[in-house]
Amino acid sequence: MPTLPEIQKNFFAGLFSRDRRIVSALLPSKTLTAQARFDIYRGSVSGLFTKVLAEIYPVCKRLLGDRFFDAMADRYIAVHPSISANVIHYGAQLPEFLEGFEPVSELPYLADTARLEWAWHRAFNARNSMPINTSELESFDENQLYCTAFKLTPGSSLLHSVYPVDIIWQQNQPEVEQPASITLETQDNYLLVRRSGFEVVIDKISHKYWSLLDSISSGLTLGQLSEQHDDMVVQAFLVEAIRHQWFSHFSTINRSSNHV
Repeated sequence: MPTLPEIQKNFFAGLFSRDRRIVSALLPSKTLTAQARFDIYRGSVSGLFTKVLAEIYPVCKRLLGDRFFDAMADRYIAVHPSISANVIHYGAQLPEFLEGFEPVSELPYLADTARLEWAWHRAFNARNSMPINTSELESFDENQLYCTAFKLTPGSSLLHSVYPVDIIWQQNQPEVEQPASITLETQDNYLLVRRSGFEVVIDKISHKYWSLLDSISSGLTLGQLSEQHDDMVVQAFLVEAIRHQWFSHFSTINRSSNHV
C-alpha cells in the first residue's frame, strides 16, 4: 500500500502530467468513478494555469488563436509544473518551450515575442524605485567614479532579437483591431524593458548602449567600462541613462577587494 507522501507525489504528478498511477489509490463516489473524480481536479488545475499563461502571453495567444494556444498550454503545463505557490512566477520557461515546439516552427519570431511578454510581465510586477541622486555623483572624485557601479531599475530586462518583436507586440495589443503588415526581414533589434512609475516602457536602443547596459548589469564599474570603451561614449551613455532613469541606485566598490 502506498504511503501518504507517495500518494501526494503521485497526485501532484497526475495533476500536471498524464500520469494515472494515483487513480488506483482513489475511491469512487456514488455517482463518479475514481478516474472521473480525479479528472475534475486535473481539469481545474489545467484551466487555472492555462488562464495564467494567457494573461502573461496575450500577444502569443492572439498570434496562435485561442484553440491552438490552449492546446499548446496543455502541453507546456505537462512538462513544466508549477514550483511556486505564487502563480505570478509561472510561465518563465515558455519562450524556450516554444523554440522546441514543432507545431510553431513556422513562426520563428514567436519565442522572442514570448521573451518580450515575459520581460513586460516582470517589469509590471517589479517594485517601484526612485531616480538616483545625481548631486552625490557630482561630488565624487576620480577614484570614486572609477569604483562606482550602477543597478538597473527593478524588473528590467535586456532583449536582443533579429525580429521586430517590439512592433509585433505593439500591433497585437487589444486596442489594435487590424494589425498593420509587418516586414519580418531579419535585423538586429536591441531592447530595454523596464518599469517607469506605474507604466512598463519598451526602449529601443543602440547596440552600443545595449552592450554597456549588459556590462553594467553584470557588475562592471564606470572605470572598468572606460577601460573597454571610449571615454566619450561612456560619458554620453551615462548622461542618457540618467536622463531616462534606467538606474535605480549606485554603490562604490573597493578596487582591491571587488566587494561592495
